[in-house]
Amino acid sequence: MNSRIIIFIVSLVCFLPLYGQVQTLDYVPGEAIIQLRTNYQQDRKIADIERSFQKRYTIEKALHAELGIYLISFDPSIDIQVAISELKAARDISYVQKNHIVEERDNEPDDPFFLDQWYHQNIETAAAWDVTTGGTDPLGREIVLAVLDRGFDINHEDIAQNVWINKDEIPDDNIDNDNNGFIDDYYGWNFEVSNDNHSNSPGPHGTNVAGIAGARGDNDKGISGVIWDVKLLFMSGLGTVAKIIEANAYVAETRKRYNETDGREGAFIVAANLSLGVSFAFAEDNPIWCSQYNDMGQNGVLSVCAAPNDNSDVEILGDMPTTCTSDYLLTVTNTDINNEMTDAGFGSVSIDLGAPGTDNITTSPNNNYNMVGGTSVSAPLVAGAIALLYSAPCTSIAERSITNPDEVALSIKNVIFSGATPIPSLEGITTQGSILNVRGSMLELDTNCASNDAQDNQLSILKNPIAQFGEDITLDLVAIQDEGEVYIRVFDAKGALMIENITNRSFFGTNRIVVPTANRLGAGIYMVSLMLSDKMTYTQKLVVY
Repeated sequence: MNSRIIIFIVSLVCFLPLYGQVQTLDYVPGEAIIQLRTNYQQDRKIADIERSFQKRYTIEKALHAELGIYLISFDPSIDIQVAISELKAARDISYVQKNHIVEERDNEPDDPFFLDQWYHQNIETAAAWDVTTGGTDPLGREIVLAVLDRGFDINHEDIAQNVWINKDEIPDDNIDNDNNGFIDDYYGWNFEVSNDNHSNSPGPHGTNVAGIAGARGDNDKGISGVIWDVKLLFMSGLGTVAKIIEANAYVAETRKRYNETDGREGAFIVAANLSLGVSFAFAEDNPIWCSQYNDMGQNGVLSVCAAPNDNSDVEILGDMPTTCTSDYLLTVTNTDINNEMTDAGFGSVSIDLGAPGTDNITTSPNNNYNMVGGTSVSAPLVAGAIALLYSAPCTSIAERSITNPDEVALSIKNVIFSGATPIPSLEGITTQGSILNVRGSMLELDTNCASNDAQDNQLSILKNPIAQFGEDITLDLVAIQDEGEVYIRVFDAKGALMIENITNRSFFGTNRIVVPTANRLGAGIYMVSLMLSDKMTYTQKLVVY
């Protein structure tokens, strides 16, 4: 008798785990969605349906009455497939389907501190990760992001896998194998000690910055950078402007070599982040430094720089390099969890947009993670977003990245700007009046990724009328042509040329530009024209009061 009881208990215990495996349903039990064959006499048909099933099925509500779509409820114990079969057999029902539970499409990583990275929610990074998390462009090119700073912990657990290696160099052989002027620059270069050891930093700053942009994502460690899979080219030891100039030159020449050899040498550097600067300095006093951003951009590198960490107008007090006027430079101020600017520099001409930079959790030396604030951690969010966009499945971008690197760089800048989230408090104190939105920029890229033949040239004036004193002309334009100059010209009512600006061609998408008036336009009516080299002209009327 006892042996039988023991056998029964053992059998039951062995069976329970199998019975206890409950399958998660992807639909709502006891509900279905139906569509009537026609919307004629719907009330009668609904009554007939309920009557024919003896109220086994009940019409709960109209979901789209005009199309005859209704929500049906029934006893959840009824198998859903039985319910669908029975409902389909009804004379007046055309279609039946489950009421599925929808899922969030955000690709959230398993990194333990991800939920503390509030800034990813503000800039909607997770939604962009559904499209890409980085790695290579559609043609298999390894995407490289240059980080220019003081020093780095390249052995950090969340960074080590993403460190760029100079495959053209043999480490520690004391030979400049790739003939770029730097001996054994296997892990980038430290301009303070003239080798590739980046560990002599006076603090955690560079490691903080690198993690924000490109910490390895979904590796069950620490945090997620904006781009999970990227190669971080480290340029360290940058304590003076001279060393920054050297680092900029290294980046430009490395990308130029990649373009010229079709990827056999150099690196596919798409962005360079600098979270350092000089306060109370102006572009006109630093023409050599500023000129480098055009050189880098023409080779395909967009530069991202941080605004100063004080509540100051850089147009009045100055700042470098944010007051440089290169089209290939994006300048970033700091916003908080409410998307409001906080203790950071601004400028209606020189500062482009905001990005979160208040208590951002990020990597710190020796496998640590700390909360860090300031524009230094705002800028790498934008730099990481640029790199992420290059990895999106847009073949038309990839096909032109080597032959037309400057135009592609400007196109990526345009989608960063056009995809950003407008913030009223940033209007008038930044050029874009918005904060970074990675999802928005990814959507802009997807929308514009088709051949540029599908787009028409266009011109629109964003604010019209404008005041004759203190207001410039802000334009959105598409100017697609293979070669030649693109002009913005402003004529008065008599046809006299008042202002002429040369602007950039578009690869695709909208290019937002500001045409300074310098108080040259009195009250009256003006014609603003987009003029292409093929003689095509697009004109809008402007009112100045």
